[in-house]
Amino acid sequence: MALLPPRTPLPPNPARRGRSKARPGASCSRLRQIQSILMQSSKSQPDGILCILGIDSRYNEGCRELANYLLFGFYNQNNNEFEKSGFPEEVLDDVILLIKPDSVHLYCNPVNYSYLLPYVAVWRNLHFHCLTENEYEDEEAAEEFKISSFVDMVRDCSRIGIPFSSQGHLQIFDMFLVEKWPIVQAFALEGIGGGGFFTMKYELMDVSVDLWKTYSRMDPVSLESLLYEDLMTFEHQWTNFFANFDTEIPFILELSESQAGEPFRSYFSHGMLSSHITDNSPSRQPFVLFGTHSSKENLNAGNFSFPSEGHLVRNTGLGGSAAKHMVSVAWKLLSQIYAAVVEAVLAAIDSYSKTSSATKAKEVAEQTFSNMLDVFELAYFKAPLRSKIDFQIQAVNNHGRIILLDNEDSPSLMKTVTMVVYDIPDLLGGRGCLGSVIFSESFLASQIFVKEKDGSMSTESSYIIPTAVIPRSVSWLVEDNEVKVSEKAQQVAKEDDSFLGTFLTGGDGAYISSSNSLCQPAEGKLYFFSEGLLFCHPHHGSVTVSKRHMTSIRFYDGDSTSVVAALLVGYKSSLLPHLPIQLQTPSNCLVIALFPKSKLYKAFYSQVFSVWQARGNSGTSLKMTQDDCLSPELERLHSHMQKLFSLSSCPAGERWSHLRVSMSLPDVDRFLFPKFLDQCSQGLVSNVVFTSQTAEQRNPLLVQLQHLIRAANPAVSFILAENGVVTRNEDIELILSESSFSSPSMLTTRYLMYPGWYDGKFRSGSVVPPMLQICVWFSRPLEKTRFVAKCKALKSSLKSSPFSGNIYHILGKVKFSDSDRVIEVRHNTSSNSLSLAPVQEGPTPPPDSRHESRDHGGPQECFLVFVGCSLKEDDIKDWLRETAKQKPQRKALKTRGMLTLQEIKSIHVKRHLDPLPAGYFYNGTQFVNFFGDKLDYHPLMDQFMNDYLEEANREIEKYNRELEELEYHDLFEQKT
Repeated sequence: MALLPPRTPLPPNPARRGRSKARPGASCSRLRQIQSILMQSSKSQPDGILCILGIDSRYNEGCRELANYLLFGFYNQNNNEFEKSGFPEEVLDDVILLIKPDSVHLYCNPVNYSYLLPYVAVWRNLHFHCLTENEYEDEEAAEEFKISSFVDMVRDCSRIGIPFSSQGHLQIFDMFLVEKWPIVQAFALEGIGGGGFFTMKYELMDVSVDLWKTYSRMDPVSLESLLYEDLMTFEHQWTNFFANFDTEIPFILELSESQAGEPFRSYFSHGMLSSHITDNSPSRQPFVLFGTHSSKENLNAGNFSFPSEGHLVRNTGLGGSAAKHMVSVAWKLLSQIYAAVVEAVLAAIDSYSKTSSATKAKEVAEQTFSNMLDVFELAYFKAPLRSKIDFQIQAVNNHGRIILLDNEDSPSLMKTVTMVVYDIPDLLGGRGCLGSVIFSESFLASQIFVKEKDGSMSTESSYIIPTAVIPRSVSWLVEDNEVKVSEKAQQVAKEDDSFLGTFLTGGDGAYISSSNSLCQPAEGKLYFFSEGLLFCHPHHGSVTVSKRHMTSIRFYDGDSTSVVAALLVGYKSSLLPHLPIQLQTPSNCLVIALFPKSKLYKAFYSQVFSVWQARGNSGTSLKMTQDDCLSPELERLHSHMQKLFSLSSCPAGERWSHLRVSMSLPDVDRFLFPKFLDQCSQGLVSNVVFTSQTAEQRNPLLVQLQHLIRAANPAVSFILAENGVVTRNEDIELILSESSFSSPSMLTTRYLMYPGWYDGKFRSGSVVPPMLQICVWFSRPLEKTRFVAKCKALKSSLKSSPFSGNIYHILGKVKFSDSDRVIEVRHNTSSNSLSLAPVQEGPTPPPDSRHESRDHGGPQECFLVFVGCSLKEDDIKDWLRETAKQKPQRKALKTRGMLTLQEIKSIHVKRHLDPLPAGYFYNGTQFVNFFGDKLDYHPLMDQFMNDYLEEANREIEKYNRELEELEYHDLFEQKT
């Protein structure tokens, strides 16, 4: 059976549901796509595109379509948010949008403002025209404001583009119909209007066709919608198709081409109607043909609108027997040719994604097909099939319309690659034509231009195949003898002993797969025996693998309870005739997945593991394997199984989540500096500092401003710094973070929102506070204790705004006096973390030119880089000198005034028994003269102190003389 439904999912409903709300990169990209229409090199290009919604444009569908494109389907008729809001439709539709080449004007009201802001806050040079809630309560004032806003929007325009028609509903453009739009009529009102009729003052032109081209280009949002909506519907049709064959023998033999193809014909017809495609040619229609009825003559019959009821599975084989091939083939010869076609198509996709050349892709496909025939030992088919091959690549837009590859929009569109091998002859049996095989796949290529450091340009390309989720090969048991063999194989599970040995456990679900391009993980029931295993699949029946056919059995169980366990079975070529074609690979390996914590997983460990580890009759035993022992092919298969498990384990309600930020602060917008939101944009700014209105808790103005900034930059951090004073270390840490600006998410956002920023096309201004980096070189060792203490003291010495002199980071290489090893230094003041690690010895680098230019010839081995605010090199050197060995200071000579009380007492104790002058005697506690006067100290105490000073100063002078003789070098003085 040959089947050719369109493998590019034709959207049965073109309306999008706004799945990706306020995605900044996609939002800005879509706006730029619209603005590019205004920047084409043509004198007739409009200055702006005007989009008016609701009653003010008499519900024009072209305007609604443009709004839905920019706002991700927000104004779709099936948007339940409108109903939940409780506001009338005319209030929510009260929107006027004027798009200019470098700016956007948006009129809205305080009600729909809160809904629109998350979508538009990231647009560059956005100008809001919106009243406050109180102002909006006056209906007359609100209407006058709308009119005056409309007048202000278009004031500097001369030519205005109108999205007059929606796709599939082209209308003849009539500017007088536009003049009848209520808001356009109001333009002519005296006093508040623009002074005359709108259509007389401005040249209007229809830009619908240009917009349709833009809508048809694939971008992340439309791709997401394709994958999550259209592809799921398309996949459902395949499920319905396969269900037609899930029936018992002999009923499947009575299935007709008409019955089998019904799901696709209904899907196709509905898609054609909803997408307004009028091309109903036979080449576009899906069809189902069985067996020999798939000849070239039948394929080109001209019309499949009335598929045959008489061509059944049982009578479309050779000589009226049962058909041997369907979507994929169950007969070995056709299966192998079909597998060669699949490999050829996949190779062509890879080639086209790299070269964008259909000619090159065709050459690669034909060469791959020829090589695969050699692999399958079918080289004798090359000559007969050379003229029977048809290869084609087509581009298809988002609405299912075929676009020529040389069209300028083609690079951004989905592509389909189709390869047909017509009228395959029965070279072995000589019984005529076996039929034809067809394979078609869809892919989306992406190519990025990368600017290298030397200025040259290179390209990086990749592609995805959305329709890879559709099985490329499915087989069913059709003939009685095949069914009986399969049923007989399943009976061994009920026997005590069989050719597979003793039954151990099984009957529960598992997945089997291989690296064959035709294969997808297939779910079935798995049975374990002492000498082999049995896998039962509802379509292709039973697969028995005896250990006698195995070359190895390995078991991989990952490193956690959430990792899928995999049984890796290597088999001999003798097993190939008994395997379905999709499980056959050149590496002769099958992968069987056991999901974590499943019943079969537990039973394998308890009842199979130890038995299989022992060498049985076959001599093959089970071995454990680790991550690093898996080949790239097996790693890819295991990753596929892991994703399958993760998807099946995730509750449906958690697979997709939405976040909407609602706020009402239109009164703030009119008081912001120009380009305010641009300067707070995500990808450029990670922190915003508020220097006023922070003293009052939850100041209304501050709260509204934060909500507005948050809409433009959801990930931004807010720092409260009244009067510019940052008081929290955490805030300084956020401001001076070394990683936030260069994080992958920030980098990605910059490239998506500001293309060309790296070449200086966008300037974000100087960094505040100004950060400096000073590097000092020296050759002498530091004192480790002093250096550590100085580093640790930096955090407590940090000053608040303007942060002058603050040191936030130190790095470099030094030597300490207690070792000759070079030590790598890394200190972060904010975290107060200091790392001192010995530098690994290695080859000596060549001399640095900086060393040669210094005053002294010796190289300076040590350096430190200081990063901070308003740093000065002299201050840095003085700070660093304090961490080196200090030169002893000269001692000052002592004077009487410098003597301490303790020194005086010590002198007294030492000499209080010295001879007394005449007229004094010592009574044991005090000194007494003849007049009865009493003294606590010796009468000659002044002399004793002078003697003490004279002796002490002699010692000081000796110390100072010795100090002068010592040699000392400054830290920054080079060694000689």
